[in-house]
Amino acid sequence: DMKKLLIAFGVFGALLVAAAGVVPLVVDVDQYRPQLVELANQKIDGKLELGKLKLSLWGQIRVEVGGLKLTDSTGSPVVQVEDAYFHLPFSSIFAGSPLLTFKMQKPSVHVIKNKSGKLNVMALLRSAPKTEAPAESEVQAKEKRSQQTSATIALPAIATRARLGVELSHAELSYQDQLTGVDARVQDFNLTLKDISLSRPTEMEIVAQLDTKLGKTFAVKGPVRMHAQARPEFEGQKFSKATVTFLLNLDDLEIEIPGVFQKKAGVLAKVDGTLSSSEAQAAIERLNFRFHNAELTAEGKILNVVQSPTVNLKLDSNEIEFAPWVELVPMLKAYELGGSAELHAAVNGPAEKLTYQAAVRVKKLTAKAPGLKAQPTIDGEIQVVTDQIEKISFTLKAPGTEIRLTGKLASFLSPRVELQVSSPGMDLDQLVDFQARAAAKAAQAKSSDATASKASGSTAPAATADLDALLEPLRKNPIAARTTATLGVNIKSLKAMNVAMTDLSGRMTFKDLTATIDGFGLKIFDGSVQTSATVALKPQVPTYRFSLKVDDLELKKAVESQFSILKNTVLGQADFKMEGQGSSFNTDRAIGSLSAKGSMKISKATLATIDVGKMAGEALNKAIEKLSDKVPAVKGKSIKVPGGRESRFELISSDFTIGSGKFSAPNFSAKAEANQGIDFSGRTTVGLKDMSLDTAWEIVDTYNVTKAYDLSAEVAGTQVPHILSDKGKPVRFPVSAGCKVVAPCYSYTEVPEFLAKVALANVGQAATGRAKAEIQKKAEEFIRKQAPPSLQEAAKGLTKKLFGR
Repeated sequence: DMKKLLIAFGVFGALLVAAAGVVPLVVDVDQYRPQLVELANQKIDGKLELGKLKLSLWGQIRVEVGGLKLTDSTGSPVVQVEDAYFHLPFSSIFAGSPLLTFKMQKPSVHVIKNKSGKLNVMALLRSAPKTEAPAESEVQAKEKRSQQTSATIALPAIATRARLGVELSHAELSYQDQLTGVDARVQDFNLTLKDISLSRPTEMEIVAQLDTKLGKTFAVKGPVRMHAQARPEFEGQKFSKATVTFLLNLDDLEIEIPGVFQKKAGVLAKVDGTLSSSEAQAAIERLNFRFHNAELTAEGKILNVVQSPTVNLKLDSNEIEFAPWVELVPMLKAYELGGSAELHAAVNGPAEKLTYQAAVRVKKLTAKAPGLKAQPTIDGEIQVVTDQIEKISFTLKAPGTEIRLTGKLASFLSPRVELQVSSPGMDLDQLVDFQARAAAKAAQAKSSDATASKASGSTAPAATADLDALLEPLRKNPIAARTTATLGVNIKSLKAMNVAMTDLSGRMTFKDLTATIDGFGLKIFDGSVQTSATVALKPQVPTYRFSLKVDDLELKKAVESQFSILKNTVLGQADFKMEGQGSSFNTDRAIGSLSAKGSMKISKATLATIDVGKMAGEALNKAIEKLSDKVPAVKGKSIKVPGGRESRFELISSDFTIGSGKFSAPNFSAKAEANQGIDFSGRTTVGLKDMSLDTAWEIVDTYNVTKAYDLSAEVAGTQVPHILSDKGKPVRFPVSAGCKVVAPCYSYTEVPEFLAKVALANVGQAATGRAKAEIQKKAEEFIRKQAPPSLQEAAKGLTKKLFGR
């Protein structure tokens, strides 16, 4: 009856109470501590210390641990805790679902990575002794794997319903990397694992406060929260599937890399998803990464995980706007980014032969940058398909400019690249502020020089970079050695710095670390340019060969278009051809090694810095001044070259060579236009490093521009016409020029002696002519007075033969 039942329950309860009080007094669980410690220390490469064990049975089976300390082989603490215990509630046992929970209060865990790259926690695991197992055939191994895969494990009901739990409260975690100096600490780490079992969902919750710094360049601080649930599924007592859902919340975490990146508390940062696994497959049912305004979603499956895995995964992003990222990346603020991008990717196929696809699309990307007058807009996409970039397509648009880049790349290990650049028109003067960029570059160079000088305590210029040495990583890169590439260019028009070019086209190739330009051409300054070149990058000092041909190039337009390299040379319509070779990308060495030959013809030309008329006038006047010592009749005489008149030339031409750092034109010739200039010819040498000038020319005043041909003098009563002209020829004389191309200085030391010889010869001829005239006159007078009339006619013929009159 009911009364007896109540008495039975009362007796049973009394027995439990008595047992709870008596058993702990009788059973000494601490006696097992030495065995537990010894067993653990046999399995680890370190030392485990346990405090006194104490048993309590009040409402639960509870074993308290009076402290725990685990040290590594060096004696450094790895895990240390003062308050820890296991407990098993009686109620869970009576319910048929035992729950054993291990709790630790304020534990500390120290993970150290030493200078050799080893973690102290991994070093705790002692390696098991190696035993040689009999070899098995591939067929046996495959059958064994198949049996293991197909076998199902049947567990006792009590085992499937048993539960475990772990609770860490207010733990302190630390990580130190002795090689890199990383010192990361997690304060107030709380971990709760509930219901670790095979029969019901397991809950995990982590709440931690991070405080990590890497020197002065990286800092992470703030709370991290994570919640996860693992749910096993059984068919009867057989495991069939496990599903895990989780959410990692980093919204309130602060991350800072000074000047580069800053995430403040409140910026969205979450990862959540659902994963599942069974004997047949592992699946990402849903996986979301959300950071700021970006969201990536992944899903897919891995079939036949154990035997022959087959993968089917895909990844997609939302359309990510660039503008909001200024909040996280301060350096982007100056660029005023606009536009968006999105990503789509997939991986498919068996693990040993995976295929993959990816596409990145950029829409209306805009950016403001120093030196740009306008913000260009970029649209494009890249499509990747299994070891190749199947499509590259980008279009840039700006005022007056449109550029399109297309191409593809086959094989990432032995790249074969094909690119094409095309444009209907590029007006870079509307896009780029060249003056501002040049000023900024000059200021930066000045600042760098000043900093280098200050650092070295010297005013000497800073050493320039060794461009040849910078190529060494490229030479050692095996992928670069296997790379082949072609680049085609087709640009209808291009304008930059007031230089207008049209019909730019050509083909460039790269193979075996050798770059080649095949027939690149363009039209510029009413002329055309054709060039080809080969540059070998494999040698330690790169070598190159080139050829260049220029037809009908209007040099004056080039100068007017700020093509400053021609400013101090020759103006006119140029035809030019050259071929040569050299080595090195370092300026001084390149100039010294350059060897070339060619020819030039410039029609309708003028000299930009050399005034031939002025040079001739100065030479003649100085010569006349010195000539007066030998021919007093010319004393006080001078010539005056008409000023303000440009010397124009019908043709300037020469062959030339370049070698040993010098430009040499051995047969330089300038033929003046009729009555518009003075002819000259001779040798011209220009130093390419210092722009020094060395010439030896002969000046020929073919059209009497200087009026030196008209100069005459009376000598001993005899008028000597054209005293500086050799037998009625144009006045000519040698001169030389030196100093610099931009500021030539002239030498006339040879002119007086040369012209003195001409003048003295003319005076001598005049004197001889006068003596002959006097004798002829007297002979004719004698014949007229003394000879008979019959002989006078014959005598006239004789005097003509004798005196030429």
